[in-house]
Amino acid sequence: MSNDLKTTDVLDRCFMELLKAINSSLNDLKKLQQKIEQQKKKQQQQKKQQQQKQQQQKQQQLQKQPEDYIQALIALETELKNKLSILGLMPSSSLAEVLKQLKDKSLKRAGLTEEQLQEQIEQRNVARKNKQFEISDGIRKNLATKGIALMDEPSGTVWRPCEPERSEES
Repeated sequence: MSNDLKTTDVLDRCFMELLKAINSSLNDLKKLQQKIEQQKKKQQQQKKQQQQKQQQQKQQQLQKQPEDYIQALIALETELKNKLSILGLMPSSSLAEVLKQLKDKSLKRAGLTEEQLQEQIEQRNVARKNKQFEISDGIRKNLATKGIALMDEPSGTVWRPCEPERSEES
């Protein structure tokens, strides 16, 4: 029954064209910005007044095009949000609120509090500093089986909810 409605196929068809259009527009926008930069460099190198006027006219035309792409991207964003809300997939909460809710659910599923998780992260950091990588990896794997992924970033270790991994023993 899990695939009787072919939900993934419907969602793919619904969003793939829209996402392709967004990506294409972003790529075109980047190319236009590169052209603008090239035009600016050329303009600085050219000395003749007549050539400078022509370059300015081209640059003005190119600057109008990114605005068109930005407006198109805004329209695509609105369309995407409408489709997501129709499907009940557009949260009314902000992204930060949704992430907080996911983290709370993940902690509840893991049977941990935020403080307990931070203690385990600190234990892992100490083990890493002491080059006790088996202990460090063990803590990471244990949390991964509970649905908590650890990411090492320059600012420190952060965690995110993830799908619980199956332990190797089972």
